[in-house]
Amino acid sequence: MLATKLLPIHRRHSSSGALALLGLMLSASSALAGDVFVDPGVYGRHAKASPPPVITAPDMMLAAPDFQFRRGNVEKTKGVAETVATAKRSVKMATGYDGTADIHTYAILGAVKTPQFMMLGAGRYDTAGTFDDANGAETHFGYNRDTEQVVLGYTPDAETSVRLVGLHDDIQDEKNPHYSLDLKTSDRKVSKLMVAKKNLFGEGTVFDLDLGVMDFNRRADNYSLRGNSSTKLRVAVDKTAFNGAAKAGFTAGGFENMLTLSGEYSNHKARRYNVSNGDAVNAERLPDIDRTEAGLSFDSKTMLTEGGEFSGGLRYDIVHSSPNRAYSTVSGGPAGLHNVNPATLYSTYYGVTELEATDHNVSGRLRYEQALAGSGTSLYGDLSYITRSGDNLEKYHGVSGPYANRWIGNPQIDPEKHAKTEIGFTHEGDGYLGYGRKKPGSGLGESVRIAGKLYYDKVYDFISLDRALGQDGVLESDRAIIYRNVDATFFGAEADFQWNVTRKWATRLNLAYTWAENDTDNRAVYQIAPFEANLLVDYTDRLGTIGTWNIGSRLRLVADQNRLDDDSSQAIGFDESTGGFGVLDLYSGVQLHDRIALTLSVDNVFDKSYREFLKGDHVEDPTKSTVYMPGRTAYLRLVGNF
Repeated sequence: MLATKLLPIHRRHSSSGALALLGLMLSASSALAGDVFVDPGVYGRHAKASPPPVITAPDMMLAAPDFQFRRGNVEKTKGVAETVATAKRSVKMATGYDGTADIHTYAILGAVKTPQFMMLGAGRYDTAGTFDDANGAETHFGYNRDTEQVVLGYTPDAETSVRLVGLHDDIQDEKNPHYSLDLKTSDRKVSKLMVAKKNLFGEGTVFDLDLGVMDFNRRADNYSLRGNSSTKLRVAVDKTAFNGAAKAGFTAGGFENMLTLSGEYSNHKARRYNVSNGDAVNAERLPDIDRTEAGLSFDSKTMLTEGGEFSGGLRYDIVHSSPNRAYSTVSGGPAGLHNVNPATLYSTYYGVTELEATDHNVSGRLRYEQALAGSGTSLYGDLSYITRSGDNLEKYHGVSGPYANRWIGNPQIDPEKHAKTEIGFTHEGDGYLGYGRKKPGSGLGESVRIAGKLYYDKVYDFISLDRALGQDGVLESDRAIIYRNVDATFFGAEADFQWNVTRKWATRLNLAYTWAENDTDNRAVYQIAPFEANLLVDYTDRLGTIGTWNIGSRLRLVADQNRLDDDSSQAIGFDESTGGFGVLDLYSGVQLHDRIALTLSVDNVFDKSYREFLKGDHVEDPTKSTVYMPGRTAYLRLVGNF
């Protein structure tokens, strides 16, 4: 299918339309990214850890509670409960129990709308406890999470809309079985103002203005939620960001164009304290970093032939960062090895004395899509050159201590450049209306959707975690954790086959594979997902005249990852051999009159003992371990609307 149009589409907003708007806004990876065609935000620090994604209002009723060790490329089908959760009704409520970790969920959403005004409010609370893995061992785990979201909308006329969004997401007492510290709190507050105006600069033009502010606070320690008689440490992380983007869309000479100016200012700090030594500063992990980013991009698209669409874009970014506490006194540890400030670490390991950094990044992208007339098939080719600057961790992390435990960023590390080629196709039969939805009277081969893609990504100056072993640009050989530029190659393939066999039976097969090589050092890149296959089989039917019901299964097969970075004497040693596995999940649901739905599922039906190769991603540390997954568990959810 052809790409989404560059020009925004403004529609009248029902309550469900407001939900979709909120979901799209909150799911954007960055205020600097938005919906521009050339987006450096698609690449981030490899194997990055961060708080879990916010569960947006459209998904609050049906989204599974967060469990950072659970992976999978394809989610289980939501089933008939989705009609209840997405119905155009003013109030929706849900409650659920997940045996994965004794997780209880409660959610509510309300929306009201007049011709000019709209208001939506949503809230959700999840609480989790310890769990037993499939071997029967109790695992140190649990959290309490509450999320609140508010959307206010004003549409004075058909050409103008204003939206104000507020979000609060707070995770308390998160126990980490794979790391030595637990997260006492991870608190996020986000506010956004979005203004859209059509025909501001003439007939057919569009102008969007998005402004946002984010405040993030995280507190962690190694004693509050676990017994600890040794050195007590705590970490405080604070980040504030102000961002905005102005977009002007216009058509000229048969080209649809978008000009975007974006920017962000943030302040980011993280300190570690030695509580056992008078709560003295033990490390300036992120030394009070000011970071300013500004970007200018121009995107354009046009139809070249019948069914053929060409898109292109060019982007320039300037990124400036400066640490304010790099020379601060660090005294909360034994002298010598521990009490070393960040500036001294940067100089010792990289010879870097200039701590302010300014990057000038140029990115571009070309894409061509061709729909084959009368076949339901479209082909595409995509070429891109995307540049991203190192983030605050890669540039300024500053932790001293015993040499192998040190962790040091490089203020002058070069930006990462991705030269990527991707080709792919999509085929949809005339009878395909969506997974599990088949046009009446269509034949067996007419309700099929097949999609596939291949990509090759040559990365110059890939920013890699590593150990200090006297490499080019590294002055020490003490196995401290460092960041360095290397060249790398990524190759990936994905195929997805969906077949609505009848109007009741549907099946889906998804295959995904990634291969990555550190070309500079001739070894595998760390934390690359192994080959994975997911097979879904679903059945849906009427329940007389009062509702519908469904039953389904997902078989997830994951190969053993035999390309490992697991030797910390020669590399970062991030990976662990976990072996391959297969897991079967069963699920079912029933709904009555689109008003109430009950869902029941059983995960890991055969009580398989296994570990995911990709590690938990809420905390940032290359020394964290993998975790054995829960055994057979059940999930129950009740959803209603009023």
